Amino acid sequence: DDQATGVVIQTDGKIVVTGFSVTGGNGDFALVRLSAAGIPDAGFGTGGQVTANFGADDRANGVALQNDGKIVLAGYTASGAGTDYAVARYNTNGSLDSNFDADGRVTTDFVASSVAFATSNATALSDGATTNSTIPVNDSVFIADLNVTLNITHPNADELDIVLRHVPSNITIALVNDVASGGANFQGTDFDDEATVGINDPSNSAPYTGSFRPDQPLAAFDGLDAQGDWRLEVTDETGNAVSGLLNQWSLLISPATIDQGNAIAIQSDGRIAVAGTTNSGGDNDFAIVRYNVDGSLDVSFDTDGRAVTNFGGDDRANALDIYAITGAIVVVGTSDVGGGGIGQQVLRRAGLVDLLLARDR
Repeated sequence: DDQATGVVIQTDGKIVVTGFSVTGGNGDFALVRLSAAGIPDAGFGTGGQVTANFGADDRANGVALQNDGKIVLAGYTASGAGTDYAVARYNTNGSLDSNFDADGRVTTDFVASSVAFATSNATALSDGATTNSTIPVNDSVFIADLNVTLNITHPNADELDIVLRHVPSNITIALVNDVASGGANFQGTDFDDEATVGINDPSNSAPYTGSFRPDQPLAAFDGLDAQGDWRLEVTDETGNAVSGLLNQWSLLISPATIDQGNAIAIQSDGRIAVAGTTNSGGDNDFAIVRYNVDGSLDVSFDTDGRAVTNFGGDDRANALDIYAITGAIVVVGTSDVGGGGIGQQVLRRAGLVDLLLARDR
């Protein structure tokens, strides 16, 4: 399954077409060069065709030509629970350019800040029964990584089984299932899949302060939309008239971002600008990346090479160009802000959206 998404004409009249080729469910960047008569260029790749694989499902959406004839593609690649911008640069013969990020390919993620959710009140633990405590997550947030922190007062920590459940999906994992050693309390106990020690390691002791891997991996929630109720289920197994208190528990969510490069332009100094969208849950925002000639992020552009603009609705950048007089990056797209229909708000303002963040300084 092959799909063309962009085209550009070389100064010698040759036609360069980009898109993606899907085999076995995953796509690769695809590039074809034709003569002015439409014949595949035998001097370009194999039979006029080349592909690039970023290691997952890859889609090229835009193409641009440098002054030296090199060809630059922009799109996205799947990355964990989300997608990242993906850019590839080819030499004039169709080989990947090793002077561009060493292997001709670069990916960029718009990193979203972690968000925390916590209970505000303590809950008494029922002896010999299961006690539930709920944290609501009201907004849509795609999960890239999830950590859980507990503070429980109980004289016999080894009597407790603790389960985390996302109620809408019913995905459930065991945080604690009979810790190996006794003692009192869970105090500042952080469950993290990246921790070096499991919670049931015999070397652990109460109050289990620090970072531990849970009984079952929290990665079961990766890629999930966190919206909805999260329930901590604490079971006191013994019923021996010993009570406890769930003082507080919290979720720390590192959002996965859905980043998609849609268009590309080359500045007169060779720097590369890519526009598209980023989304960490909810609405999309305009997202622009600028790269140096060698493929590194241009940190003179909004401090880290990345800029995001939110018009207040679902915003999608679809095309860009470089304003020759000032060097500003001009981006156009759509927004549903104001209830006036897709694109009305953006186009009403000026016809073109000149992002001041994107100006050369």
